[in-house]
Amino acid sequence: MGSVVSADLLVLKAIILEQLGRRDECRDSLEEGLGAEPFRTDILTNLAILDLQCAQFEEAARTLTKVIKLTPLDFRARYFLEQAQVRRRLPEGSSTEVFSRDFLKARGPRFVYVLNGCPEDAVSAAQTTAVDFIKRGLLADAALHLRMFTDIYQGSPSVYYNLGQLDNSLGLLAEALACGAKALGLRPDYRDAYDLMGNAYLKVGDFANAVHSYKSAVRLDPRDPMGFFNLACAFHASGDDASAEKNWLESLRLEKIAPEAGASARAAAGALDHSLTVKVEPVSAPCCEYLGLLYARQGKTMEAIDYFDKAISFNPGRLIPYLEIGKLHRTLNNLDKAREYFEKYLALGGDKSNIK
Repeated sequence: MGSVVSADLLVLKAIILEQLGRRDECRDSLEEGLGAEPFRTDILTNLAILDLQCAQFEEAARTLTKVIKLTPLDFRARYFLEQAQVRRRLPEGSSTEVFSRDFLKARGPRFVYVLNGCPEDAVSAAQTTAVDFIKRGLLADAALHLRMFTDIYQGSPSVYYNLGQLDNSLGLLAEALACGAKALGLRPDYRDAYDLMGNAYLKVGDFANAVHSYKSAVRLDPRDPMGFFNLACAFHASGDDASAEKNWLESLRLEKIAPEAGASARAAAGALDHSLTVKVEPVSAPCCEYLGLLYARQGKTMEAIDYFDKAISFNPGRLIPYLEIGKLHRTLNNLDKAREYFEKYLALGGDKSNIK
C-alpha cells in the first residue's frame, strides 16, 4: 500500500476514534499519518483542532502557522489560527463537525489515460511547452500545463520535479512537497528532488525535515558543494551552529578542489533528465559570508574578518562583508580601516542608515 493511501486511512481512522471519544488514539493516528506525509495540511489542521480543544494554544498556533505557509489561501486554517491567538478554546466534541475530510472529496472515480507510442516523447513535448511558458514569464501557466499532464501520465519523475520547482517558485509549498514526494516515489535516488523538498521545508520553517532532505541529497552526491551549503543553512536555521560551520567548511573545501566540477556536472547530467535545470552558482562567497557572520556572533573577531575578506575575494560585489568588516574594525578601534570599508559599502549602493 502506498504512503498516500496509508496516510488517508490513518486520517479516516483518527476521525472514527475521535467520534468514539478516544482522543489519545486519535492523536496517535494523526501523528502516524503525518510521519508518512509531513506536508499534509489536512492532518496538521486536525492536530491543531485537537490542541484547541485541549487549550494548547501555543502548539495550535505553531501548527496552523505552518499550514498557512504551506497553503497561504487556506482561510479555514486562518480562522483557527485567530482562535488560537485569542486563546479561544473549541468546545468539546466539536471536532466531529470541524475535522478536515478533504481527502475524501478526492476519492471519486478517476479516468486513466493510456499514452500511445513512446511516453518519453510526450514527456519531452510537455516539458518543452512548459519551458516556452517560462521564457515568457508565465510560471503559473507552465505549472498548470505540467499539472494537467500529470493527470494523463504519472510515470515521469522529472515532470513532477519540474512541477515542484514551479510550485516552489509560486509559493505553493504543499504542492511542491507533494510533487517532490511523487518524484522520489518513482525514482528514490533522485538527488534534485530531495533538494527541492529541502528548499520547501526550509521556507515552511520545518527545519528537521529540511535537514533530513538535504542529508539525503548529500548522500547521493557527496561531491556537490551546493548540497553541503544547503545542509549548513538548514542546520543554522535549526540552531545547530556547530553542524552548520562544519558543512559550510566542507562546501568550501569541495569547491576549492574542483571549482567548476559541481556546477558543470550537475547541469550536464540534468540536461538529459529534465528540461528546467539551471546552472548551479558557486557557493564560496556566501559560505565565507555566513561563516564570517557566525564567527562575529561568537566573538571570534579576527576569524570573522578573515572570512569576510575571503567572501569579497570570491565576489567583490557582495555588500554585507564590507559592512561587517567595517563594524568589526570599529569595535577594534581601527577607525581608518572601518571608514575604508564603510566607504566601499556605500560606493556599492549600501544603505547609509546601516552605518551609525
